[in-house]
Amino acid sequence: TAFSNGVISALLSFIRSLLILAICLYLLSYLFGGIGLWSAWTVSELISFAISVVFVIKYKSRYEYL
Repeated sequence: TAFSNGVISALLSFIRSLLILAICLYLLSYLFGGIGLWSAWTVSELISFAISVVFVIKYKSRYEYL
């Protein structure tokens, strides 16, 4: 919602809460066991942050973020 663009906000929310977290939970628990399961949330948040930064850079001139 901070982007003032409903489509991007919905996309980021979906990617963050379902797609990336599910992939990280499965992949990291498979690779590292219990430690991977607990660290999946942190890794998915970092990936989501990186995707958000990409959108900020992409739309910086449109919304005058930077």
